[in-house]
Amino acid sequence: MRAEKKTIGKFIGFVAAVLLLALLGIAAVFTYVVCVPKDVFSPTYQSVIQDKYAALQRTEGPRLILLGGSSMAYGIDEAYLEELTGLPVVNMGLYGGLGDLFQSQLVRSDLHEGDIVLLGYEYNWIDAPSFSKLLVDTVMSGIDHHIDMYRVIPFRNLPEVIGYLPSYYAEKKEYAKHPGEDVHHTLFDADGRLLQARPASRITDYANQPEVHNPVSLEGAVLSPESIRYLKDFHAFAQKKKAQLFFTAPPFLAEAVEGDAAAFDLLPQLEEEQIGIPYISTPSDYLFPAEWMYDTVYHCNDEGAQIRTERLAEDLMNALNQ
Repeated sequence: MRAEKKTIGKFIGFVAAVLLLALLGIAAVFTYVVCVPKDVFSPTYQSVIQDKYAALQRTEGPRLILLGGSSMAYGIDEAYLEELTGLPVVNMGLYGGLGDLFQSQLVRSDLHEGDIVLLGYEYNWIDAPSFSKLLVDTVMSGIDHHIDMYRVIPFRNLPEVIGYLPSYYAEKKEYAKHPGEDVHHTLFDADGRLLQARPASRITDYANQPEVHNPVSLEGAVLSPESIRYLKDFHAFAQKKKAQLFFTAPPFLAEAVEGDAAAFDLLPQLEEEQIGIPYISTPSDYLFPAEWMYDTVYHCNDEGAQIRTERLAEDLMNALNQ
């Protein structure tokens, strides 16, 4: 009996040692692939997330933190919003291709008492993958060698990262040989705020511009269980941190609305009933004409960004004064 137990103990010890070595091997390969060489993807649009995250970490609070896709990057005048609200603004919105999950996790990792977070996700946030799947290709190239940023990725999504390593290694080698245009350092400042002047609209004929033709319908909208679960947890986490979360509507090209535009104004009630985060804006107030938009259905030009900033500040002040 003792011999049997000893044999089982040795086997368990052997298995544990093999697993430990395997994990160490994976960690070593992961570190090498991510960190060698460095700054390969620094010219890319998605790498601006590094500057935005650094700005979040160094900005003293209480802060007004903006979350969303490129509709936040292209739709806010941060200095004007600071003037209107009296709060330091950190605009974490960058790119829908990074996914709502990753950008939200970055904010969660540095949330402090008194912070106000405005959730201006683009309308596909209601769909199942938005807060469950990690868009590993853009996330990993956006992070580049800043390995500390991987700590925000939920444990359940780590298999997606590990599984993508071979593809990422090949992509990194190819990009190092043929780097693209440097949009990082020409479009954004050191805090990740957009510098690009957008004096006029490039949407001259929406129906005949396939590059911007991206319609949205909210008729019969249903919130996915995954989105509900994640956002309820985010809300509870913010409350524990004594921070506030508010939903707001993204700017959206009015011509790109499919079906009944009134359906957009039903979303706040649906969200508040199923998730419970206060929705401070009326979505139809952010359905903008083409003259206020730039080059996509979610990107404001300079005039549109000013108008959106003013409306957002008014919505926020009204919510805080209730």
